[in-house]
Amino acid sequence: MNNLAIVYDEMGEFEKSRTIFQNLFDESQESGDDESKAGAANNLAITALYQGRFNESRDLAAMSLDIYSRLENAEGLATAHSNWFEALINLGMSTDAARAAEPLMSMSNEFTEDYFKSNNLGLSARFKLIIGDTPAAHTLLQQAVDMADHAGNLASKAKLLLYLALTLLAQGDAREASRSWKRAQSTFDERIGRPHYPFERKRLFAFAQTYLGSEIVARLSALDEDTLT
Repeated sequence: MNNLAIVYDEMGEFEKSRTIFQNLFDESQESGDDESKAGAANNLAITALYQGRFNESRDLAAMSLDIYSRLENAEGLATAHSNWFEALINLGMSTDAARAAEPLMSMSNEFTEDYFKSNNLGLSARFKLIIGDTPAAHTLLQQAVDMADHAGNLASKAKLLLYLALTLLAQGDAREASRSWKRAQSTFDERIGRPHYPFERKRLFAFAQTYLGSEIVARLSALDEDTLT
């Protein structure tokens, strides 16, 4: 059932995936299986992110973090921490996100798998954007894109390319930003018909508006319109 819910998530059928994850969460709570409960809470947090329910996502990710910490499950802790950070960013809670950014960087150094390293580097890059360190964000995102590509994680690669395009715009490099944006779109198409693209695009624009300002959003809109023509 968990795999079916993940497929629904990838197809953008979030209500279907949410129902399955909620059932799995309820079952694990009844059985006292903490590891399954943490996994279900973490998956519910991801689905909530895609549906824009950021407070719920933050609370679910925090629950998952607490359980994985007690179980000393390093991989689970890394994914839950990423989802928690993501929710804080989307809620505009930059101070709390700042406290979450440092552990993400250390986790990136601890893991050897490109999947985990690319995800955490990408989130750390977004924090660098928030504090105005665009050169560091650029470097981290380039590394994260390469790692996601090496790991065959097209979903992560596509999302990272969108944020790389945003970073390049912030650095004034519209030409390279356009190339990165087009690469992101083609990667979404390569994956499964781009069902997540509207959600990721919406979140990217919200992030840009919250942390980088209206001028960057206007450039981003122009870039998006240019790639559609």
